[in-house]
Amino acid sequence: MKVHIKGRPPGLLMNQLTPEKLSKKKTGPKKKEYDVDKDARSAAYIAEIDGKEQLYIEAIALYSMILGTAMRYKEQGKRSSISYLLAGTMRVEPHMIPLGHCDWEIALHIVRVPPKTGARVVRARALVPEWEAFPEIILNKNVLPSDISETINTILIDGGTRTGLLDWRPSKKGPYGTFEVLGYEILE
Repeated sequence: MKVHIKGRPPGLLMNQLTPEKLSKKKTGPKKKEYDVDKDARSAAYIAEIDGKEQLYIEAIALYSMILGTAMRYKEQGKRSSISYLLAGTMRVEPHMIPLGHCDWEIALHIVRVPPKTGARVVRARALVPEWEAFPEIILNKNVLPSDISETINTILIDGGTRTGLLDWRPSKKGPYGTFEVLGYEILE
C-alpha cells in the first residue's frame, strides 16, 4: 500500500536523539556561546538518500503512530483493538522516508532539563514547515481481514490529526507533526 501524506501547518518539529548525544558527558559549568544553528542541525533527521542530502522521517515513527492510533479501533465482533493484530503483520518502508528536500527553519523553545534541577533552557529544533512523503505500508494479507487497507487509511487520517509524528506532536499536547492523507494506492 503506497501512501501520500502531506504536512499541515505549523509543520514537523524534529528532535533526533542519537547514541552520541546520550553518551556526551557533561563536565562542570562551562559557559560558552550557544550555537543555535549547530543545535538545530543536530536535531534534524538529515541523510544522503538517492545521492542527495534530504530530510527524512524514520519508518518507526510512522509505524508507532499507526499502532498507537489503532488502539482506538476494534476488530469486527471482538473487544480487542486491531493494534495487536497490526503489530506483527505490518511494516513501513523505506527505513528512512525521504521528504524530498533539505529545507528547514530554526524553532526556539524553552524546555525543562531534568532530572537534577528542572532548569529552563532554550533549545533549537529543526522545523520543517512544508513537507510530504510517500511511505509504503506492507501488510501480511494472509492474516489480516480483506478490508484492512481501508481501515489503515482511516487510521492514517485519524492519526495525522490526533496523534501526529515526531517531536511535540498532538499526542504529546503539542501543535506539530500533523498531516493529511492525500491518497493511497493498494499494491499487489
